[in-house]
Amino acid sequence: MEEKYTYSTLMTKIVEIERRIGGFYEKASRARGGEVGELFKKYAAEARDRIDRIIQAKQMSVLEMTLETITNIPIKQSTREIEEIIKDKGMTVVEKAVEIERKILELYKMVSEKIYFMSMDAATLLDELSKKAKTRINQLQTHKA
Repeated sequence: MEEKYTYSTLMTKIVEIERRIGGFYEKASRARGGEVGELFKKYAAEARDRIDRIIQAKQMSVLEMTLETITNIPIKQSTREIEEIIKDKGMTVVEKAVEIERKILELYKMVSEKIYFMSMDAATLLDELSKKAKTRINQLQTHKA
């Protein structure tokens, strides 16, 4: 069955995913010390900031625009895949972080393209956040071991 969301619901789902990712980074920062632990603390703080920015972008949208249905965005699948990565016992926390960032980067790019005509501000924000996810991937890949 095709997933359908209003703009408001879609942005709420993204906030929920960000909260889960932030929780992962907080837990990972406690499990892993040193430079990587500090990097994870930074990413947890950045997740909280992203949540605030997404909520603000959501609230700035015009009500009439938020009622239009948006389709073909696999939020359930993305959420399930991120949860599976977090729970995967065969991956290191750094490997998990890289895979989570890849998933969120893909999701943000997809959503940004879909909502551009509804909220240019929110679309631009998600595009910016996808680029920052790419930066985090590059940083994390230097710590893979």
